[in-house]
This record gives sequence, C-alpha cells and structure tokens, in this order.
Amino acid sequence: MTASVRGTAGAPGRRVRQKASLNRAVLDAAPGEFRRQLTYKSIWYGSKIAVLDRWFPSSKTCSACGWQNSRLTLADRKFHCLDCGIDRPGPQRRPEHRPPRRAGGCSTRHPW
Repeated sequence: MTASVRGTAGAPGRRVRQKASLNRAVLDAAPGEFRRQLTYKSIWYGSKIAVLDRWFPSSKTCSACGWQNSRLTLADRKFHCLDCGIDRPGPQRRPEHRPPRRAGGCSTRHPW
C-alpha cells in the first residue's frame, strides 16, 4: 500500500501525489491504536471482540450457531444453515432511492 505508484522516474503513473497522500493517511489512521481502543472500550462496556484473520470464512459461517458451509461459492446468493435452519440473504443491491457515488471524491451533502 505504501509503495510507489506504477510508473518510472521519467514517466510516473497517474495521480502520484493523490495516491501518496492517501497512503500517508492510511498509515496515519493507526489501525493498531484503533484495535487497542476498541478492546479497551469493549471491556469497559462488557462486550466481546472476535479478532479474526483475513482468511476467516465469515460469509460461509452461520451467524446464529457457527456452522460453516464449505461448499458455498461466490455465485451463491443465499446462505441456508443446515444445522439450525436460518436463511440469510446474500449481498444486496444499492437501494433504488440512493443515488450512485460520484467519481472524484465524497459529497458533503450525502453521508453515504
């Protein structure tokens, strides 16, 4: 993420300055500090935090009982637990009333 954008010294890639500032902003966000504070506040409020690795199959795991469907593929649009019988819809489309995002930055008028 912090490596230079694609290109050479003579012909740099597009938007080099914007990407470099984005890399600095991501590193400045300090994800380790965020995790430390989240752990601290979860103890404070009596909550639990589940720290998972990046390859944990969360979309293949039942949220009610923890059963994992190893045969679920990316093409499947619904999750059905064979253990407890819960049905969970897959990824939803953007609602019709919500306009698409504009390219080139976020809007201050809409929070999404």
